[in-house]
Amino acid sequence: MLPQCWKKHFLFVELLLSILLIILFYIIVQKMQLESRMMDLVKNNRSAIYALIASISGSLLGFTFTGIAILLALADNQKLGILTHSKHYSKIYKVYISTIKILAITTILSLVSLIYDHEGSPKCIMLDLNLCAVSLVCFRLLRCLWILEKIILIATKPQGCPADNA
Repeated sequence: MLPQCWKKHFLFVELLLSILLIILFYIIVQKMQLESRMMDLVKNNRSAIYALIASISGSLLGFTFTGIAILLALADNQKLGILTHSKHYSKIYKVYISTIKILAITTILSLVSLIYDHEGSPKCIMLDLNLCAVSLVCFRLLRCLWILEKIILIATKPQGCPADNA
């Protein structure tokens, strides 16, 4: 049941997984009484952490835009005809658009956190939201890489070879 559900609603399932991972992380931190150590790690590093998240997510946002532009350019490729006529073709763009949205949200969230969460007035919720967003970004980027790998396999397959279940 889970594999079938995952295949059908993978974006939602990956969202739930990222939330569950963050909840699990916080449960472990609570059970092992690591809160003070975690806060020590963040202390005096908030601005650097948020700037790093903003920088990386902003750069990945640009790469994801480039990836979707490449997909659109390859849409007329004869070898990708099997893909463009597939019932799953629209899901490719749905995944990329979802990734672009979460990267944009993560970039904006980290910039807002950079302004509002500082040592003089720490706001732990900002760090929590950033961790959740970064977790979801990881799932979305892995999905985009998986799609890109499958498309490259189809596009580079020698002419006349039967299509496998890419």
